[in-house]
Amino acid sequence: MSLSGTHASDFSVTAQPSTPVAASGSTTFQVTFDPTATGVRTATISIANNDSDEAPYDVAIQGTGVVPEINLQGNGTDIADGDLTPSPADHTDFGTALVAGGTVVRTFTIQNLGTGDLSLTGTPRVSLGGTHAVDFSVTAQPSTPVATSGTTTFQVTFDPSASGVRTATISIANDDSDEAPYDVAIQGTGLAPEINLQGNGADIADGDLTPGLTDHTDFGTAPVAGGTVLRTFTIQNLGNQDLSLTGTPRVSLGGTHASDFSVTAQPSTPVTASGSTTFQVTFDPSASGVRTAIISITSDDTARTPFTFAIQGGGDVPGTITAIQTTGDGYESGGSFTVHCQITYSVERTLLSLNWQPALPAGWTLVSVSGDGTPQIQAGKLVFTGILTANPLSFSFVVAVPPGESGQKQVTGTVEYSLNGMLNLGSVTPDSLTLIALPVVSSITSVTGNGTYWLGDTIDITLNFSMNVTLSGGSLTLTLDTGAVLSITAFIDANTATCVYTVGAGEHSLDLNVIGIALTNGATLKDSAGHDVNLSLIVINLAVNMEIVVDAGSSWLFTIGVSNADKTSIQFGMQANATNDWDATIDLDSPQAPNPPNPKGGLYFFDADGFLYRKDVRAVANAAVWDLEVVANSNDMVLTWDPVTVPVGWHLRLHQVTETGAPVPGTTVVFSRIFSLTITANTSCRYVIEADIVVSADVDLEAGWNLLSLPIEPVDPTVTEVFKLARDEGLGANGDDGRRGTLRDTRRGGVIYTGAVWEWVPGEQGRYAQATEIHALKGLWIYVTQGRTVAVSGTTVANRVDLLRGWNLVGPAEESTPPTNSALRGHSWGWDTTQGIYVAVESPAKLEPGLGYWLFSQSALTLELGP
Repeated sequence: MSLSGTHASDFSVTAQPSTPVAASGSTTFQVTFDPTATGVRTATISIANNDSDEAPYDVAIQGTGVVPEINLQGNGTDIADGDLTPSPADHTDFGTALVAGGTVVRTFTIQNLGTGDLSLTGTPRVSLGGTHAVDFSVTAQPSTPVATSGTTTFQVTFDPSASGVRTATISIANDDSDEAPYDVAIQGTGLAPEINLQGNGADIADGDLTPGLTDHTDFGTAPVAGGTVLRTFTIQNLGNQDLSLTGTPRVSLGGTHASDFSVTAQPSTPVTASGSTTFQVTFDPSASGVRTAIISITSDDTARTPFTFAIQGGGDVPGTITAIQTTGDGYESGGSFTVHCQITYSVERTLLSLNWQPALPAGWTLVSVSGDGTPQIQAGKLVFTGILTANPLSFSFVVAVPPGESGQKQVTGTVEYSLNGMLNLGSVTPDSLTLIALPVVSSITSVTGNGTYWLGDTIDITLNFSMNVTLSGGSLTLTLDTGAVLSITAFIDANTATCVYTVGAGEHSLDLNVIGIALTNGATLKDSAGHDVNLSLIVINLAVNMEIVVDAGSSWLFTIGVSNADKTSIQFGMQANATNDWDATIDLDSPQAPNPPNPKGGLYFFDADGFLYRKDVRAVANAAVWDLEVVANSNDMVLTWDPVTVPVGWHLRLHQVTETGAPVPGTTVVFSRIFSLTITANTSCRYVIEADIVVSADVDLEAGWNLLSLPIEPVDPTVTEVFKLARDEGLGANGDDGRRGTLRDTRRGGVIYTGAVWEWVPGEQGRYAQATEIHALKGLWIYVTQGRTVAVSGTTVANRVDLLRGWNLVGPAEESTPPTNSALRGHSWGWDTTQGIYVAVESPAKLEPGLGYWLFSQSALTLELGP
């Protein structure tokens, strides 16, 4: 027999009949119904047989599928399975209950919304779990099974064990196929008071037996006869339920010397949650020495009742300061002086505190203090705290004197103090300390202007004294940072002394300064009162007043080897005793280059007077130019040199020029980077050799995009050499995430460039290009991921820029006023890296060297920038 029809799979023949069936006999079979879905399910039984008119024998069958469907309600509101947000509306939030004895009971209803009986299969039928499950209990379990459309109820009781929000989870195991177990979150809030005590704003622990001055549990001292100390304490309720003070009285005193203390103002009760109340205790010692007691506060904070802590105070007799002695020397304008102090007090009792606020002349400031009791400077006062045992109390304080002070000065002030047993602060004014001015070197200046000075140049240097002084018995010597030593001879009653510095060979200083002053040959330098000048103190040195650069250079000679020429080498350089003309004992002359068909060519330096040199040495200077003519005949001529021999601190380079002296583009050779140059056969050409002293300029980079320019021409203009930054050290680069290392050109539809350094190609259709070399006064964008300062080595350039029509990105060689040429339109525009915005630069603001600026020109021009 077989099954067929719509839901045949929900039926199965679980016992087949036997065959054959004898005449008038019978057999049985069994069909089992196992629905896969709810509702009426139908099928057909078909029995194949040999009955001639009822084969097969077909019978229709059906059954109805039913399922249970659990639902939970609280307060008549559905609670979804998995609901993790307790709410008062459905009673999953039980509200509040007191920690001590308070409970809340909630009744929940289990509904069967299905078509079959719902069985609750758990043991117990409703269980609890979660963080604070012990604070909840199922006090009435539901019945099972739950008939179709039927309900059953259970009860949960909330009994908090601690204050604050308490959480748990209800779980109901059942035979609902898609909601078993049925889990919901529940919560309640425990209410409890929590007492806390404070004195002087500091917490006092329950059971604290160590009184301290900080929290006012140590009342300090009070005179035995009539002296009192009043302290106010605060009771705080840190809990979420009113705090009741249940004692009578609310604050009580006990302990050995309880009678020496009294509660003169009781606190109020109850204390609301997060509220506070205060009480006052007065100390009135009946005898000398340490007096102790215990404060006790009873409350309904069951964890801290009674709240107790120890208090104490000292009974004593008053004392006074009997003497203050101060000594000090004269002061030095622009320097400092020390005041030595000694304070004596009347009785052998401890000094509890002392504050001294010196009255100083205007502009004088306290620098430091040292001595007994580890004093400190606080808000212009000398502050001594703690118990000071020294008697007398000795200490010293140092005062800084501003430059330009003269005449007699006085130091005094007010001293406030407290001795053990004193009721109120004592106060005393020490005698004034009179100080006289002592002579110092107030400044070193020069009437010679700021600038760079070379070999043989002279610089006046003047010592300025704070008062008239006399030099006698020898000389006053000045040692400069160049190594030079100058001498000043005797003078009488003058406040200045001048000497002349002549720059010597090989002497250098980036900012000329005096590094030492000394007396020689028994000399003395004194004021009219016989006080020595303090030569170790130079209030304002030369480098602060002036910007004087000394560069006497040093002799150097550079050799260029030559092949296929009438000589094997040529030389050029500088020497201290040379001139820029022919020097017979230093320079070497050169013959005229041989003419073809001589296969060897020739080369020589030449000057305006027609002299020819194979060795041309000039006077020492910060820059020089040599003109070189090269004639190659039938063979190539090769010039070679050793880059290592380039003189330290110099930048040597060579480039070809036309007959009129115009530079030939693309012919520059830097001697420190290249070691040879080939002149093609049958060629006659001219070159210029330039030598400049290498200087350094600092370029500041901020994290992000920077708009920069170089105020000098770099020795090596390649980007990597100028900034000396690897990608992981700061430069953005291709492949960086997000906006890092990208540049958006909004003028061209938002085109995005990626990379670290970008230059602007000016013109009416200006555009950005990724920079490979960086040259002086050319503006550029550079992106770095972290700020730093980069030192660039190069040579100085004139403070002028070439502009094309349209937008130009340039920078100054030195601080310059924003240009106002009539060909320019609008402002000069700079970039604020921090804010990421352009800013207009208007006078009195300056164009700063090292930064880049946008200028719009209506025509091509060379623009001179200036201060």
